[in-house]
Order: sequence, then structure tokens, then C-alpha cells
Amino acid sequence: YMGQVMAIDPSTGESLWTFKPAVPSDLTSGPALVGDKLYVGGERGYVYVVSAPDGILLSKFPCGAPVSKSPVGIGDKLLVFPYKSGVQCLNAGEKLSMQWRHGDATELVSRGTGGLYMLTRDERMACLDEATGEEKWSMKMPQGLLVASDPEQAAFYLASPEGQIVAVGELDQVRVQ
Repeated sequence: YMGQVMAIDPSTGESLWTFKPAVPSDLTSGPALVGDKLYVGGERGYVYVVSAPDGILLSKFPCGAPVSKSPVGIGDKLLVFPYKSGVQCLNAGEKLSMQWRHGDATELVSRGTGGLYMLTRDERMACLDEATGEEKWSMKMPQGLLVASDPEQAAFYLASPEGQIVAVGELDQVRVQ
């Protein structure tokens, strides 16, 4: 099943449909489901928009480099991380269009009311404006720092090599248990 996406009926285990892009391309990222559309990246630098109910290709968008990380749906937007090309924020839908791009971001850590918190290739934590992609602030992260997060949550956790753990989040959305 490598290089393709398949929908499976959970009650029977039977394949409902399979999508594989035209040769010579393979799918190289995990899928993101946003509404009734599935978004998946390929080795030729495209994000494919597939109808989730029936597996029909609706469109594809050129990202300029292979897409190996799963796209992330954020409301009516889609974050795509092409290989060594930062992040692209696309307006989601049947026809994707570029909203903004940040050349250094490599991973979405969290989404809060203050913006999108991203790790960058030069080991910084950056807060990007969700609407424009402009960097609001950034901070160099200490060497060896580990980050644990769920992009759907407004909090994330930092762990130092010395064993310290810090919860970072927006005060109105963080619960201490």
C-alpha cells in the first residue's frame, strides 16, 4: 500500500477506494482530513486534494519540493512542509492557493490565540501571525531541548537534558492537573 491512500470500511475491513497519483509519482506524506477533503503530499512536490467520500482527485497544488510531512489543517487553511523549504500556508478547499510562506519553519508545535508556534531549522521557537505568516517573535532554544506537543492544543512542553519540564501556553487555555 506504499505510495497510495486507501479508505477502508471500519465495519467490514473492505477497501472503499484507493487513490494513487499518476506515474511517475508516489505519495510521501500522511494524509490530512479537513471536512470532506483529504490532502496528501507527493514526491514530485504536489499536494493532492482528494474527495474523502469517493477518492476522486479534485486538484493538485505545486509546492516546489517533495512533501514528506503530513499537512496540517488549521480552520480553513492547510499548512504544508515541503522538504527543506519551510512552511506554506494554503487556503484549503477544492482548489488550493498560497496565502503565505515562512522559509525557516519546520514543524508546527501549537496553535494559540497569539499565533502559530513553530520550530525553525536554526533551532528557534517562533510565533507566526496566522493570517500573514509574519514572525511576531522568536527565541533561540537551548541545545538538547525536547518539545512535546499536540498542535490542536494551546500548550506545549519543553524538557531539558537536565530533566526540567516546563509547560508553555496561553493562560486562559492551560489547565494544570
